[in-house]
Amino acid sequence: MYSLSFKADQEIREDQLQEFQNSLKIDQRNFGLGKYVLVTETEAFVNRVKTALKKSRENGDIKWWAMHLASYFDHKTFSGKFEEEKWGFIKRNIFAAQKEYRIIVDAGSKDKEPFKLQIGDISDITEIMTTECLNRTLKVSLPSS
Repeated sequence: MYSLSFKADQEIREDQLQEFQNSLKIDQRNFGLGKYVLVTETEAFVNRVKTALKKSRENGDIKWWAMHLASYFDHKTFSGKFEEEKWGFIKRNIFAAQKEYRIIVDAGSKDKEPFKLQIGDISDITEIMTTECLNRTLKVSLPSS
């Protein structure tokens, strides 16, 4: 999943607003990676995913799961090992424009069928739109004082 993320404690001034808005737009290198659904209520979405994952684990459908923003490293200069808990969440920096949020699930099966997580209807917390439409209509404003 592409993540429009920023630090919650990040302070944005009026003179930085346009630059900040542009930083949230989806990079054109991602336009061919699939159709997009904009999650407008991120916390609700994450809670629904976590609830479904916990239920799947309790039912024995999966062994474990993890979710986190991906981080990116310079493959030309990095030498060493990554901590095991970071496996699956680290990519070469040539993919940094993808700004991924990943959900990794170990279904513990050698079965070739994909694991399908049922999180229910999300039409109340999402909007379907193209990346071009999102970039064109994205507007950021400062709260009134």
